[in-house]
Amino acid sequence: RISDIQVEYRFGQEEWRPLREDEITLRQDHALTIRAVDEMGLVTTETLSTNRSGLVGRLPPAERAAEAGCECDQTGEGPPSPLYLLLVVGFFWRRRPGTACVIACAFLVIGTIGCDDSAGVGSDGDPDMGQPQGCATDEQCGDPNYFCQDKICQLLDCSQNGEICDGLTCPDGETARCNGRGLCECAPFCPDGCADGSYCCMSENQCLPLPAHCQNLNCTEGQVEQIEFTAEGDPRRCDDDAFDCGCRDIPPAPIGIVGRFNDLAIHGATVWISAYSDTYGDLIVGRRDENGTIQWQWVDGLPTGVMPDANPTGPRGGHTLPGPDVGRYTSMAISSDGGLHIAYYDFDNRSLKYAHGAPSGDGHDWTIVVLDDEGDSGRWSSISLDPQGRPGVAYRVGSVEGISQVRYIQANSVAPTMADDWGVPLILHARVLENPDPETGTYPEGTGLFTTQARTSEGAAIVAWYDRSAGQLYWSRMVEAGFGQPEILAGWESEDSALMGDMGANVDLTLDENDNAYFCFQDGLTDSLRYLAPELGHQEWVDDGVWLDVGGRAHSVHVVGDDCNIELDVQGRPLMVYQDSTMQALLLRRRDRQTVDDRNEWGRRQALRGDTDRFMGSFGFYTSAVVQGNRLYVSHFVYRNHVEPPASGLEVLIVDL
Repeated sequence: RISDIQVEYRFGQEEWRPLREDEITLRQDHALTIRAVDEMGLVTTETLSTNRSGLVGRLPPAERAAEAGCECDQTGEGPPSPLYLLLVVGFFWRRRPGTACVIACAFLVIGTIGCDDSAGVGSDGDPDMGQPQGCATDEQCGDPNYFCQDKICQLLDCSQNGEICDGLTCPDGETARCNGRGLCECAPFCPDGCADGSYCCMSENQCLPLPAHCQNLNCTEGQVEQIEFTAEGDPRRCDDDAFDCGCRDIPPAPIGIVGRFNDLAIHGATVWISAYSDTYGDLIVGRRDENGTIQWQWVDGLPTGVMPDANPTGPRGGHTLPGPDVGRYTSMAISSDGGLHIAYYDFDNRSLKYAHGAPSGDGHDWTIVVLDDEGDSGRWSSISLDPQGRPGVAYRVGSVEGISQVRYIQANSVAPTMADDWGVPLILHARVLENPDPETGTYPEGTGLFTTQARTSEGAAIVAWYDRSAGQLYWSRMVEAGFGQPEILAGWESEDSALMGDMGANVDLTLDENDNAYFCFQDGLTDSLRYLAPELGHQEWVDDGVWLDVGGRAHSVHVVGDDCNIELDVQGRPLMVYQDSTMQALLLRRRDRQTVDDRNEWGRRQALRGDTDRFMGSFGFYTSAVVQGNRLYVSHFVYRNHVEPPASGLEVLIVDL
């Protein structure tokens, strides 16, 4: 009976409305969809737009299509059904016969009237086309992502309201969820995924080819194809989607915390820094740009046998997984052609390693060599080049059968790339350990701490170091193919009573043009900073750690001298860069003050960082300094734990002298 047929309509994606009016006025901006459901649950829908074919006028006979105008190809299999035609006429004929004709023609197009569905509409999964499946329960729909709504099995749009899915129960008893395309789903659409060049059409639950402009994007290294829906249209159909396709840069690995165990060297106008990456446990090298930015290159410590999980053109080659822990106690020298020579410590294998960087564009090509893996070798290493550019390395050996040592190994090549390019390690000094485990604190027992070296005008190496167990500062000179007997410069058993005590920690060495040696080091009994130039007869206290009028007190005594560096200015006068450990400040002091009898004395302290409210952080750790012309270059590690997250890292300063 016609009275048992439910007829509804809607414009676009609006809510369905019961058809009670005698006429419907078409709207230019939305298509009109009419739906009829009989007492058996059979459903017929049709969508009309304002761009329909003419109702009366037709093309010439030879050009007419079966679906043009108000005609219908009756070659389909289904017999004509007068039920819907009577329905349409009953509703519309009384007021507007023309409108009734429009709707009647619309129903004649679909298969229930017997028209040929030559476009495959009857098999299309789009609920707005073809013959939707009637239902009384979700189970009758068969597909877990189709739900029985208004007696029709259909996909449900949740793009505007995700809570629509909350009231839907999936076959497994779980609640349906609103997916990224704005459809309620119980099971993933296209569960096996789609191959490259295709995407998941959810209304058909199958993979379809991407548009032509999304094919063959040819992304470069460090990029990945990015295909996004920019105008999704109705998520229940696939013919009105718009895609934005292109290549997106893969996010790089974070640089992390870098800068401890650094060393500084200059080639031409370029500042180079070797350092340790705390985040990854790597040896890294940085080049400082004119704007102060440091461009880092990862040298050693990357994992092997794994693919990058970040941008391969970015930091660390795109690797974020840990590799071997290397790169502490770095010491760097630069050859005349810009080649880099770095000695450093392999923490995992307790060995001394060497990296050679051959210049290549803005960076270097690296070769890694293990130089010594006996007895915990490689801490407190120092490196220098002979006149031919061949590197030599001084370093500490922790314990070989209970004996600590200072060793020196010299390369036979200006670019040593294998172990055979190096000579046999020479033992400069040895100290028997009373305790088989020398790791008794910050400074381990034994000899060979804080090795430092410089080359004479003839290329002979002079090496100095601190013997922790004896509390003595030693030095030794290269003679022919070896080294002379080490001599005590300061400390217990010193011949100079003014230099008696535990002396020599944090020692640094430089030479003037006449090969005179200049030393800075700590006096361990007073935690102060000392200066020594033995050939010149200089032995002076540089900083006794006493600060006057501090915090309302008459004076305070600070620990000073950690990480001291000694350099000579263009006039040959020594200067020192060091840390005030109590105040955690980076200080500079110069021997440039003239006395009444025309002698040089040490001037006032100059705070490069710290000592004022202008600088927030803890400064002066792992300090390295180089003088070039009238400029002083300083690298140091800064702890900034007062901010969240902490922003600790390396800082390079340039000071005009």
